[in-house]
Amino acid sequence: MTTTVEQWIHLPASGGAADVFRADQPGGAGIFQVAANNATLACRENGLRTIWEEPGSANVYKNLRVAGDVSSLDLDADDSTIGGAGSYVRLAGRHRIRPYGETGRPTRLHLACRGLAPSPYTLGVLLAVMPDDGAVGFRPGLYASTTTTSTSLVDLAVTLTIDPAAYGREVLPLRGASAVEELGLHTGVNIVVAAWCTSGSNVAKGAIYGLTLTVREP
Repeated sequence: MTTTVEQWIHLPASGGAADVFRADQPGGAGIFQVAANNATLACRENGLRTIWEEPGSANVYKNLRVAGDVSSLDLDADDSTIGGAGSYVRLAGRHRIRPYGETGRPTRLHLACRGLAPSPYTLGVLLAVMPDDGAVGFRPGLYASTTTTSTSLVDLAVTLTIDPAAYGREVLPLRGASAVEELGLHTGVNIVVAAWCTSGSNVAKGAIYGLTLTVREP
């Protein structure tokens, strides 16, 4: 069933003689179909947005992994300290990621940036999601990465699908005389963005620039 034509159709603003929904006016099926289309489209588009941006770093040379395993990446690396110089790990915040409107389909997290690697090494970029359940660390399927060996700046992108069934935390109804009974899945996530370089030396540095994290349609 078609619920929206994926385009906003203008209707007269509320108030005034042109208001098609003013009191005691007849409403045709066409008008209500247009209004339903607009409301459905708005619900889908409302959750799509940019949620984090960062200028990046030209000082990436730490290999934060163990034996090339991305899931072993050190989430505690802090490049503001002497011992952490050359690392790049950022907490991109705690966010609620909503499904795609009335479809219930999971939206996507999309990380875009530009990066380069020192020859003959590799630069890697990681996007990881931690469910908002108090646990910290990598879990299967909750991260994605990409790499480059280019010595000149290239576009890099990583995408993760945010499935409420995998990331959601069930919210149970409240009980009490004045409580509003609501339930459902609260898809709260903690997001980490990281980069690493296989050189392991400050004489061969990788770079990562213009990081932008957006929520996109399925």
